Order: sequence, then C-alpha cells, then structure tokens
Amino acid sequence: MPELPEIETIRRDLIQFVLSATIQRVEVLDPTVICELPPATFSQSVQGTTITNVQRYGKYLILTLTRPCGSASPQAGEARESYPLSPPGERVRVRGEQFLIVHLRMTGQLLLGTPSEQPPTNPTPRLIVTFADGRSLYFRDQRRFGKIFLARDWHTVPPLARLGPEPLPIGSDGVRRKPDLKDGCDRDKFAELLRRHTGAIKPLLMNQTIIAGVGNIYAQEALFRAGIKPMRKAHRIRAYEVTHLWAALQATLRSAIRRRGSSQNTYRDLLGRPGRAQRFHAVYRRAGQPCPRCETPLVGLKVSGRSSVFCRYCQH
Repeated sequence: MPELPEIETIRRDLIQFVLSATIQRVEVLDPTVICELPPATFSQSVQGTTITNVQRYGKYLILTLTRPCGSASPQAGEARESYPLSPPGERVRVRGEQFLIVHLRMTGQLLLGTPSEQPPTNPTPRLIVTFADGRSLYFRDQRRFGKIFLARDWHTVPPLARLGPEPLPIGSDGVRRKPDLKDGCDRDKFAELLRRHTGAIKPLLMNQTIIAGVGNIYAQEALFRAGIKPMRKAHRIRAYEVTHLWAALQATLRSAIRRRGSSQNTYRDLLGRPGRAQRFHAVYRRAGQPCPRCETPLVGLKVSGRSSVFCRYCQH
C-alpha cells in the first residue's frame, strides 16, 4: 500500500502538472469507486471545476476544486452536501469550493496521459478525468479497494476525521498549504502517545488514528534506524529511545520522499515512473539477508499479524 512518501510524491506531481487545470469531463467506469454519491451526480459536480490546490493528509490526497462564480453545476450543491458542514466560523470556505479526496489503498494508481496516448489497460481504469487541454488523469486499481470522496469540507469525511496527527511538520516540504490542516505531531506529543499504549510499538506506528501516513514499510525501517525491536512494548520505551525513534521516523520518511517513494509492488508516480527508495531499505523484505550494520542474518516474524524484519543484535 502506498504510504506517506508515495502519496507526497504524487501530491507534488499533481502540483507540478495539473494545478490550475480545468476538468472538462469525468467518466466513472466503476461506480463502486465513488463513496456516498451516484456516479452521475459526482460527474456533474466535478465537471467545469478547476484544481486550485493539492494537499495531503496521511495517505489521502485532497484536491481543492473551485467553480467560477455563476457557473454552478445543476447538482453540484447536492454533491457538496454529502457531508455536513462544520459549525459556523470554525473554518473559512470559499464559495464554489469543494474537495475531491482520493485514497489509493492497496494498489491504486493515478496516471497522467497526454492527448495522443491510449488509455492504460490491465487493469482498466476505474475513473477517467479529462482536462480542457486534452490530457487525462486515470485512476487504476487492480484490487479495487481505492475510494474517492467529494465533500464541501474534507474535515467531515469520516475516514479523515478519524486520522491522527501528521508525523512531519505541516508545510515542511516548502509548499504553501491552507492553515486548516490538523496540527502535526512533535516529540513531546509522540512520547505521550507511547506512554498511553501498552501494545507493541510497530502496530502503534501503523495505527492511522495515532499517527497518520506510516505503514509497514516505514515502520520497520524507522525502528531499525532507531535500534528498537518491533515487538517492544510502547510504554516501556525509554525517554532517550523515544527521542531517537521520533528522529528516525522523520528521517526515514524524508529520505523516502527525496527518492520518490518505494516501488515494491504496484506504486508508480503520476507519470508512471517507479520510486527509488526500495533500493535503500535496510530491513523491509530482507529476512535472512545480512544486517547492513553487523552482517548477522536478519530475522523475520509476525507482529500483530503483519510481517516484520529486524536485527536481533542491533535492535533492542
């Protein structure tokens, strides 16, 4: 499943290639990809809008769509009311603004095609967005777990409302974002989260209601970098180890973002290119291979039902 670095890579690609693009047509080829709305209503609500911002929260992409004044779609209001508004005065919204939220889940891909290119196949796209300049954005998803939401206020969409804080400081990537994203986490908040949980540290890092965006790949890599075993009880990790783990988690995520994510399975960026971070994994999927530090064989085991790899000597 694409994790924070992969989704951040796609977000930056969308900023570069489709920001300010106007959506001319939407084809919903698999109605189950759209949550809460009939496909026809979704398409009518999105057509004619312009992408004015792209944000990320955890593993979710949030595209801001703005419709020019006086050109509202007949059913756009109905689509934007799919989720209730926040209390008056809580957040500032722009008239004609709505949010397209994309969750790629296990095998989802967003691919940008030029007017001369044929639509991708195997698998067939679940949704196609055609822009006014002739380019198309394809949503492919082999296992068909991915979902798309449309809302007036993305904070009220249930999956996002349940997410924990971001592990990276908001805006640390240098891209200006709106000030309505949830506050990011810091070392002290992270330490408090660990003190309150008696379970193993690795599933805690992967729990999206606690920390948003970290999955199996980067939880293993961060724990190795910090020298902590994945089965250690979270509340028993010492204060200095918490500091090391917090720094390791952020460094691991930033390193993967610089390398445009990990392409272990189906992940590709907006132009269909694989990431490079998998070439530098220390432990993920390397059970039985030499530890990059001490050269003893890495150990594979299950932690809360998920595969994990660690070094019995370098991690404690």
